[in-house]
Amino acid sequence: MLSPNSIDKFKALYEREFGVELTTEEAAAQAALFLSGARVVLQPMPKRMEGRYMEKLAEQESYGA
Repeated sequence: MLSPNSIDKFKALYEREFGVELTTEEAAAQAALFLSGARVVLQPMPKRMEGRYMEKLAEQESYGA
């Protein structure tokens, strides 16, 4: 749950970026969706996938070098 202050800040940012004024309820819902997506994107890579990632990265570097 976001604080009222955080929701107000999100509302101001949203309006500045998109030119749309959200209600408090809309802003709370949009902020929650944004944070859910950010958590997925920003979570650390599972250890079991690191080796394969490094292999693919090395392949790409060898093609581009």
